[in-house]
Amino acid sequence: MLDWLKRMVGLQTRPTPPRWTLPEGSPILTRDDLGNLIDRCGYQAARAEIMALAVPVFHIIAGSPAPNAPLGQTRLGGAPDLPLGSSWPLGPFGAASFLGQFDLQDVAARTGSDDLPPTGLLSLFILGMDGAGEPVEMLALLTPMGVPLQRLAPPEDASEFGDTGMGYLNPIDIAAFVPGLSIAPADVERLELTTRFPEQDELSFLYLLGLKPDGSIGEWLGRGVDNGDGDQRQVAHARRVGRPGLERFAFIADWAEWEQLKTISSRLQNGTIYRPWKDHDDPRVRWLLDNRAEFDAGTQTLQLLLRLESNRPMNLWINDADPIFIMVDQDRLAQGDLSEVHATVTQG
Repeated sequence: MLDWLKRMVGLQTRPTPPRWTLPEGSPILTRDDLGNLIDRCGYQAARAEIMALAVPVFHIIAGSPAPNAPLGQTRLGGAPDLPLGSSWPLGPFGAASFLGQFDLQDVAARTGSDDLPPTGLLSLFILGMDGAGEPVEMLALLTPMGVPLQRLAPPEDASEFGDTGMGYLNPIDIAAFVPGLSIAPADVERLELTTRFPEQDELSFLYLLGLKPDGSIGEWLGRGVDNGDGDQRQVAHARRVGRPGLERFAFIADWAEWEQLKTISSRLQNGTIYRPWKDHDDPRVRWLLDNRAEFDAGTQTLQLLLRLESNRPMNLWINDADPIFIMVDQDRLAQGDLSEVHATVTQG
């Protein structure tokens, strides 16, 4: 880890990498697929460790435009179907952006999963969203099955939407929830495959692990991880315990490593000395090291509900075409309580 950080800031010379081309492969949808990939990439000796990292997930496949979908149908974007007499939800600065609605009975039938309440219409709204450094204000509404619904009229002017940067999204069907497996790249990297198997190509292995089915625009359940931005559950948990940004230090094993990190520096072109890790973060690192078990346990209590990519069918664009992660606490989920969700966005 430290050698990588030193190369990043210019203290070590990075060797010229060989020309790398995208390897051919298919999405990892079953444990057999994963086992075959492990064999193909030469990691048979680490098979059990890698297989243990796999978590079931359902890939959301974009369907066709659905401006006239039946009331209460599972779909993304458009206008929400809420109980008669409802008003379009408002955020701090205007109308909320409607991400989509999920008929939980329909979703259970299509996925075979019983992790969520068996019935009801789950509607998800973004009330406010800034950059990746700030929490996403979310509203989750669960309408009981059988309640009469109406489709709300969207605001007449896009400027009436609040501080979400999205406005009114195109309504589309969900063509399928394709079962698959999700593995966090950071978890794989912690296995130190490059050190243990120097003759193999870990970069290609990670690329092939991340392949998605055609038409995939997100995930239902699974893990709150992103290929480039780590475990978003850590981001959400750090915020809910009042210590935003703590996830930045989550990889640090002990105080000695932190002291070594603070020695990393590089001279910028204007002559300024850049130090990415500084003394003023000592209290944050000390708190994390002193409370590591509690922080990690709290992170594990969060369950990804929905990961939705920026995508063309919905005309959904977040930051630099990044995803949004929506998570729920497992204890609340077990009680059928979806009223409180935690959301994060990345900015790459």
